[in-house]
Amino acid sequence: MRTVLVTLLLAAAILATGPSPQAADSTDLQAPAGETGLSWKDQNVENINAVRNLISDWANSWQEKNIDRYMSYYSPTFRSGGLDYAAWQDKKAQLFKRSGNLTLKVSDLWVVVQGNQASASFIQHYRNENYADVGEKTVNLVQDDGKWKII
Repeated sequence: MRTVLVTLLLAAAILATGPSPQAADSTDLQAPAGETGLSWKDQNVENINAVRNLISDWANSWQEKNIDRYMSYYSPTFRSGGLDYAAWQDKKAQLFKRSGNLTLKVSDLWVVVQGNQASASFIQHYRNENYADVGEKTVNLVQDDGKWKII
C-alpha cells in the first residue's frame, strides 16, 4: 500500500525535469493503519526528496567528471556487470579522463521508497564529443546510517 501511495504522490508532484528537482509534498500521502500520519508523511517526503537530490547531484558530479564526488554516491557494496566498487571506480576514472566535454541530463525522475530501499527511474540524456545516447535508467539505493547510497 505504501508503494502505491508514494507512486501516486510522485505522479502529481515529481514531474519536474532538470538538475533541480521539485520537492515532493506530503498533502496527498496517507499513513498505514497504526502509524501517525504526519510523521509517516514527513519521513516519506523527506526520503523521496533526499533520493531526488542525490540523483541530481550524482548526475552533476558525472558531468563535471569529479570521480571522488561521483563515487561518494555509491555504496561500498555496489556491483555492476561483474565489477565491484573499486573496479567500477577504476573504469569510471578512465572514462572521465578520455571523454572530453560531456553533458548529462536527467528527466522524468520517479522515486519509490519502501523502508530503507529506494528505486529511482528516469530518462538519461548523455552526450560527449564522440557519442550520444538517450535511454531509460533505474538506479537502486539503500539507506545506510541515514544516507542514501547507490547499490
